Amino acid sequence: MNYFFWWLLEPISFFVFFSVILFLSWKVNHQIRFKVLAIYFLFTLAVSVKIVFTLDNSFLYSVMYLLTGVGLGYYFFLLFEIRLKKGIALVTSISTIVYYLYMHLIVGGESLFPSMGFVITSLEVIILIFLYFHQLMTNIKEDSLLSSVDFWFICSQVIYHLGAFGIFLTYNHLTAKIVVEENYSYENRSLLADLWGAHNILLFVSSLIIWYGVLKIFYQTKSNSRNQIHP
Repeated sequence: MNYFFWWLLEPISFFVFFSVILFLSWKVNHQIRFKVLAIYFLFTLAVSVKIVFTLDNSFLYSVMYLLTGVGLGYYFFLLFEIRLKKGIALVTSISTIVYYLYMHLIVGGESLFPSMGFVITSLEVIILIFLYFHQLMTNIKEDSLLSSVDFWFICSQVIYHLGAFGIFLTYNHLTAKIVVEENYSYENRSLLADLWGAHNILLFVSSLIIWYGVLKIFYQTKSNSRNQIHP
C-alpha cells in the first residue's frame, strides 16, 4: 500500500488530469488553452511514469517543474484578457526556463530533489491564480462560476499548489539530512516517502475536482440542450 502512495499515485493522478482534459477539449470546450493543457498533462504523465522506473530521478523532477512553469504559464497567458496580465504570465514561464537553464548549464544540475525549482514554479502559479480571481472580480458576469471549466481547473490548482508549497520548500533540505550516512535509516526514508505520499494525495484530489467539474458542466449542458428541444 505504501508503494502505491509513494510511487504509483503520482502517474495515476496525471493520467486522471490528462483524461479529463482530453475529454474536455473533445466534448465540452474546443478552445486552444485546453488543448495546451492536454499536451502539458500528456508530457507530465510520461515523465511521472518514467520516474517510477528511474532510481536517480532528480533530473526528471527538474523536467517536471519546467513543464509546469511553461505549460501553466501559457495556459494563463491564453486565459487572461488584458496585456499586463498576459505579460506577467509570459514572464513567469520565461523565469522558469531561465532558472532551469542556469541550474543545468551553469551549476551542472541537481543531485537531490529540485526544491527551489518547484517553489519558484508553485509561487508563480499561485500569483497567476490570484490574477485570475482579480480578473473575475473586475469582469463580473451573470453566468455561474460553476459553469466555467477554467474556474474548476484553477480551484484544483489552488488546492494542489497551496497544499504542496510547504512540501516543496522543505523536501530538498530533509532529503539532504536523511541521505547522510548516520541518518540513512529505513524509518527516515519512510518518513520522507510519506511526505511525498501526502503530495501525491493532494495531486490526486485536485485531479478529482476537475473531473467532477467537467462532468457536472457536460451533463448540465446536455440537460439544457434537451430542454430546449423538448420544452
